[in-house]
Amino acid sequence: MEKINLNEEIKGSSVFKIHPYKLNKDGEDYILGRLDTNDYVSLSEDAYAILKLLEDGASINDILHKYQEDQLSFEDVKEFIISLVESNIVHKLDDHVLSSTNTVKENSEPKRSRLAEWLFSKTAWVFYAVSLVLVPLLMINESLRPKPEDLFLSNSGVITFFTIIIGTWITVFVHEFGHAVAAKKEGIGSKITWGYRWIFLVIETDVTDIWSIKRNRRYAVYLGGPAWSNAMILGLLLIQLIPLPALMIDISKFFVLLILQSLIFQFLFFLRTDLYYVLANYLRIDNLNELSKSLFLNLVTGRIKKLRKEVTNWSSWEKKLVSIYTFINVVGTSTTLILFLAINLPVVKLYIETAINKIYYSELFSYEYWDGIAFGTFSLNPFFILLVYYSIDLYKYVVAKKEQKWTV
Repeated sequence: MEKINLNEEIKGSSVFKIHPYKLNKDGEDYILGRLDTNDYVSLSEDAYAILKLLEDGASINDILHKYQEDQLSFEDVKEFIISLVESNIVHKLDDHVLSSTNTVKENSEPKRSRLAEWLFSKTAWVFYAVSLVLVPLLMINESLRPKPEDLFLSNSGVITFFTIIIGTWITVFVHEFGHAVAAKKEGIGSKITWGYRWIFLVIETDVTDIWSIKRNRRYAVYLGGPAWSNAMILGLLLIQLIPLPALMIDISKFFVLLILQSLIFQFLFFLRTDLYYVLANYLRIDNLNELSKSLFLNLVTGRIKKLRKEVTNWSSWEKKLVSIYTFINVVGTSTTLILFLAINLPVVKLYIETAINKIYYSELFSYEYWDGIAFGTFSLNPFFILLVYYSIDLYKYVVAKKEQKWTV
């Protein structure tokens, strides 16, 4: 692969070689995916027609001649080609290799699982829907309603911290495993990875192959995690209605609060949560967050001219969708804030009070004193980890800028 400047190298006489691909019709759009990688791109019918011409060896001038009545410009075609290059769909520009071809197919379809078929069957989804109604109804009962102190299974701050870490790992695994099993049921691959959203460290399931299936089948994958989390809450609440040892009831309450905290953040659509992908899939605009973010930043910074110029490139449908999404985003953020104030803020307050009380009111250098010091220090670990991840990403960005294979 060569380091080239696309803006300079793409000319009217340029011809391109496209990687072998598979194609799925998805409503009015086409989902195109490379056969040897997990790279996918969504194309309109007109965009796919231009791609076919490129694939057949047509130059940009040939395309412009064919679409001269549509007033298609050279810059329009070049911008489209650059987007294909960035999606790793283009193999060669004239004699320049832009992305290599893999000899081994990396995204071979995983075997379907009978267990996955059963866990995400129509009957299972009826159960998940019923659990969504039953959970808030059960929480009307004050004894079943989560409380901040439910997170503290021990008087020891250190033990409390590590039980929360272990409990969080368990609940996150159940959630992400729900996505993975749903993906397996749909016959696509998945991979659980680390990442972060804004200032939050997260574990997420990479389901890049989801672009290879139709939109109406993607909902199961997006909702698989929340469905399992909510079903887990239902089971834990029902356990609390059974006469059991106090410790088991406390553990049940502990996990209910942990899972509920994670579900609250699903309403923060700007963090690209599971519910965001459901919304973007329903509205049929996959870069919804990016368009809305650009609109918001331009409004906040007062760059009205830039905003007007950008909006003129949007279709009337995109303008309508972004407006709807922006409203839903505001409602979702407000909902999260209200739930955070009602549930998470008291938890944070209890965290701080526990650490201060152990340090300030305990005898100097006693067990309780050091327990408070350790609890306070450990509680800051997520922020340190997040700082490391941001530093790694910054380093990768700097290296990529130095070693980039083309510039746009």
